Amino acid sequence: MTETHTPSTALDPADFLSFTAICKGLPHVKPRVNKDWIQNEYFNAITAESETVDLAGNPVTCAELTELFCNTDRGEVVSPAGARLLIRLYKANVFELNGKRLPGEVSSELVCYSESEATLREKSLQRQAERLAYNDRLTCLATFNEGEFTYRLLDDIFWADQGKGKGSLVIGGVLVQMRISAIVDAGIKLIVDGVSAPSWTRRDARKRGRNVSQAPANTSASGGREALGFDF
Repeated sequence: MTETHTPSTALDPADFLSFTAICKGLPHVKPRVNKDWIQNEYFNAITAESETVDLAGNPVTCAELTELFCNTDRGEVVSPAGARLLIRLYKANVFELNGKRLPGEVSSELVCYSESEATLREKSLQRQAERLAYNDRLTCLATFNEGEFTYRLLDDIFWADQGKGKGSLVIGGVLVQMRISAIVDAGIKLIVDGVSAPSWTRRDARKRGRNVSQAPANTSASGGREALGFDF
């Protein structure tokens, strides 16, 4: 097993491509065979405490190889720098190819990705700025309105204000109550019930109920699963 790596730059690995996706831009390359080969050589170098790896006569530093194994929730992905390395190795004809063919022309899409660091950095910084602005707004309850209410938004507001636990908040002039109850059926993750608050009536003057099964359940300190409910 190789060591996973997260780039120290402002790049977000969530924007990176998988090894298999990269190989689609390298004609005739066998993704699994070649990734396993590189991983084995990389592991051997780490075990030997070597700073370089010899890939079929092509010296590559371990630092360069880390760009092939950037860690994300969806597994290991390849950074643009890693894509440039793979293109270099491909042109040096070090990979095992289908049918013992010779390297072909690298796809323009892969070349574009290998040179996309500036674009991805700007995208990542923009995402970070939006996240900070969102988090800052969570403490400004008067800026919200009923039309914006969603499970995720209300959950984020309560976490930002008082952390986990039941309670009530006035959000955009609307009294919102949060309640927590144990889940009996493991298939039910969340139930959100719309109930008119004593001092407020919904615009449609109706009560609503909604089962949001795709929302993640919380786990209590004791290991039990809990559902979050909001009355508003």
